[in-house]
Amino acid sequence: MNIFSEPSRGIMKLIASIAVVLVIWLGILPRVARIKPVQAHLQQLEDSHVDAGVIFYSELDPRVFPEPDALNQLLRERGAK
Repeated sequence: MNIFSEPSRGIMKLIASIAVVLVIWLGILPRVARIKPVQAHLQQLEDSHVDAGVIFYSELDPRVFPEPDALNQLLRERGAK
């Protein structure tokens, strides 16, 4: 037996989707922006008068970002789980 009707399930899915986007936008992305290599890259873009919001992920220089192991170590040191 379903406790939610079909329209209620749709609304719940919408609310859950909005919640996921908010967590990513307001929680995860600001933390990523505080990582030193990301800060350096954003500063370099700002100094060059480039809007970081209009760059596609494929245009990012992979040398700017740490290796996954180094990133995990950094996050552990900062208390992130």
